[in-house]
Parts: sequence; structure tokens; C-alpha cells
Amino acid sequence: RFITERSDFANRDNITSLLFLFGVPEFLEKEVSLRHTSKKVRYMSMIRTFKLPISPWVINKLLSSKYLRVQRLAMYSNIMLSSDSDLDYFETDFFDKHCCIKDEIELAYSLQRRRKSGRKLPNLARWANLQKNEPSQCMFVRLMRRFNELEYCDQLTELYKTQPRKKKLIEEISRTWGYLHFTEGEPLLIDALLTQPDDTKVAIMHALTRFATGNGLPALLEGFHNTTNPHVRFEALRCLYNYGEEGKAKFYELEMNAREEDKRFFDFFNNPITLEKIRLDKEQAYHPSVETVYNG
Repeated sequence: RFITERSDFANRDNITSLLFLFGVPEFLEKEVSLRHTSKKVRYMSMIRTFKLPISPWVINKLLSSKYLRVQRLAMYSNIMLSSDSDLDYFETDFFDKHCCIKDEIELAYSLQRRRKSGRKLPNLARWANLQKNEPSQCMFVRLMRRFNELEYCDQLTELYKTQPRKKKLIEEISRTWGYLHFTEGEPLLIDALLTQPDDTKVAIMHALTRFATGNGLPALLEGFHNTTNPHVRFEALRCLYNYGEEGKAKFYELEMNAREEDKRFFDFFNNPITLEKIRLDKEQAYHPSVETVYNG
């Protein structure tokens, strides 16, 4: 009766109150501290699922475990308690070589919890620069735009300049700069546009369109004229169409002077059904789709 009077039915606070009422957090922490590895993993996962507190002393003990899985789970729990300097697991060669989509999901959940608790998020650009493998670099660059880390975007500049052959990394940096409106990176994007593979050109053009400073308009026109790839040409038109009044004027000028074989590109913009899909989205911020005990 005490529980139901305090919380709505199935509310997370309701569940947490019950767990504390029966002493579950203390039990789980003791099991994590003293049991063998499989039990540690099982009970730490339960602690994290229900967002229960865990002693920093226990976490520090687990971080010195010889089992990498235990270290990994302890580090994700440690995100809620630590400063940047205490999260050195994400700077190891092991993480760089073996990170996967599960790590990205776990990191996003953990960072969301940390943000919701009012704690400052770690510098994800620093981690992106410390990695050597492209997948792990891309993961941290993606998370930067999910958590709106505009203040660290300039730290990706050297990465963009020195690793131009990493196609996926260049695309992710371009997207992150575009979504976060890091206009200081616009000259680099314009200079790189015509030398990049086709998919990367599209990512760069989208970023220039999100900037909409006026400086990227000639580059978008070049993106349409200097390729034979129909996908790139269509995306260039799409970017022009979304580039404010000046860009739309250039779009209609191109339509009026289009060659017969190019008119097919403009059909999408004259059909009310396909026109609804022409706009570019404005953000990729991290918003849990459903409020649950795990991400609420």
C-alpha cells in the first residue's frame, strides 16, 4: 500500500522502491563483490538494468579483474560515477580493436543516464582521436552528435585532415559537423568535396546544406555538374532545394535549363507525394524512443 500510494502503476520508482524495501541492492552488490565471474556478470547486469547505485570501491575492485568482460561491465557502471580521467578503459587497444555495435548501444544508454543525472559528459572527440581503428573512431564521432558535443568539434579537424582515406570516418565527421552546425569546418568540407567517393560527397553536401551560410552553394552546383552518378546528382538537387531561397532559385534555374536526359531528376520535386521526403532532418540527438527502467 505504501508503494502504490507513492507511485503510478508500473512506474520505475515503484520498482526501485520495492527493490530497496527487500534489500535487493545490498544483496546484489555483495554478490558482485564476492562471487565468481559468471555471478559477477549476471548481478552487475541486473544492477545496471535497474539503475541501482553501486559502491565505487566495488567498481574499482572489478576494474582490476583479469576478465575483460568484467572490466567492460564495470567501466560502463563507472560512467555514472567518474570523471574523464577515470574512464581509461575506452583508451585501451583492446577496446579499439574489439568494440562493436553493442558497445555503442551500451555507451549511449550510460551517457544518457549520466546526462539525466546532471553530470558533465566526457569529451568524446578526445576518445575518437585516441582510437586507431576506423569503426571505433566512427562510433565516438557519431555519439558526439547524439549528445550535442559542439564544443569539442574543433578537435576533429586534425583527424579530418590527416586521415582522408578513411571514407567512413570522413562521412561521420561531416555529418557530425553538419548536424551540430560547426561552421568552422565548412572550408575543409568544400575543399574535400570533389576528391571524395560518391557516398562521402553526399554526406558532405548534406552538411553544407545544414550550415546554409551561403558559402557552400557553389560546391553544391559543382556536385551536380561534375559527376555522372545519378544518386549524387539527385542529392545535389535535393540540397539546393533545401538551401534557403537562394538555393531554391538556383534549383529552378537548373530545372529550366535542364537537358532532356536530366529532367527525370526533377520529377521527384514536382510530385506532392515524393516532395514530402525531400526535406533534410534537423538533428540526430539521442532521445530514447520509450521510457523504460533501462533508459528513463
